[in-house]
Amino acid sequence: LDVGYNLISDIGAYYAAKLLQKQLYLTYLNLMFNDIGPEGGELIAKALHKNQTLKYLRMTGNKIENTGGMFFAAMLQINSSLEKLDLGDCDL
Repeated sequence: LDVGYNLISDIGAYYAAKLLQKQLYLTYLNLMFNDIGPEGGELIAKALHKNQTLKYLRMTGNKIENTGGMFFAAMLQINSSLEKLDLGDCDL
C-alpha cells in the first residue's frame, strides 16, 4: 500500500495504525513524506508490536524526531517479522 506524499499527519497515522492492527495481509506500507510527527510515529510503532505480516515500512521524510525513533527502536525488540524499516530524513 503506497500512500506517500499525502500529508496525512498524525491523524492519518492513527488510521494507519488501526489498519496495521486489523489487516492480516499487508506486507508493504509506504508512508513517506506525510507530515507524521512523534505522536503518529508512536501510534504506528505500537501497532507493529503485534503485527506479524508487515515486511517493509517506509517512513522517510516524516518528522518523528528522537521521541518517535525511540518507539520504533522499542518495537524492533519485539517485532521479528519486519525485514526493512526506512527512517531516513526523520530528524532522528
